Amino acid sequence: QDAMHVFDLIKQEYPIDPKRTFLFGYSAGGQGSHYFGQKYAENWAAIAIGGSNATPGTNYVFARLKSIPMMVFYGSADQPNIKPTHAMYDALRQNGIDAVIKEYPGATHDSAPSAAVADVFDFFAIHGRK
Repeated sequence: QDAMHVFDLIKQEYPIDPKRTFLFGYSAGGQGSHYFGQKYAENWAAIAIGGSNATPGTNYVFARLKSIPMMVFYGSADQPNIKPTHAMYDALRQNGIDAVIKEYPGATHDSAPSAAVADVFDFFAIHGRK
């Protein structure tokens, strides 16, 4: 609630374009982004999450994400997050979410964000709201 309160204050003070408001999270921030993504879905034009071991739980509200493109990614050398990322990707697709998955060969948990940054920005550029 605190984070969304600060987000609302920022929107009041600055000319934030809701068509180009994106959510990104990595590692524990990715787990948080899975929560924030569906909980506050009306705020995001697109979502990108990497290096997260979040898996689809029974409380995950996929229906709130139907109109939000998502990108999930991981490094091929980040073993603990490969299976959970694929499980989440499969669940997103099975629930009708426009999702893509990217693997960065040789990237570790620490190096995957650097490997992915250009693709994340390209994904966001393509998926601004119309």
